[in-house]
Amino acid sequence: MRKKIIFRLVTTFTKVLFKAVQKRDKRFKKMTDSFDAEYQFRCGKSVRRLIFNNGNIRTESNESSSFDLEINFIDMLGVAKKLKENPSDMLMLMIENLICISGNTYYLFKFGYLFSICDYHYKHNAGKFSIFSLLFRL
Repeated sequence: MRKKIIFRLVTTFTKVLFKAVQKRDKRFKKMTDSFDAEYQFRCGKSVRRLIFNNGNIRTESNESSSFDLEINFIDMLGVAKKLKENPSDMLMLMIENLICISGNTYYLFKFGYLFSICDYHYKHNAGKFSIFSLLFRL
């Protein structure tokens, strides 16, 4: 149950974070205004999708076969712990079999870049803290 709650919180927080930065950061808004992508996140039987559609960002709880990138959290608590220690070490999560990624890797890099804009925005404009430290204090 705890994993499912953390999973839902992380995906919802991501959507809220992206929407907030989209309103405040010109680079982020420019990148998402013409961006169409569907990210599917899986943790056990739970599935959440983060959908970008021409500037609109939303989440849905249903499964889709038309995703651009799927990230399967094999060990959600292990992922949260590792990212809390080193938020930029996504490769190590794959090597240690904590996550499994399928789909077009371009969307993985784009997702990472969007997160880096968010992190930069909050470090320089909203109190000098990293969004990753806020996200993984659960």
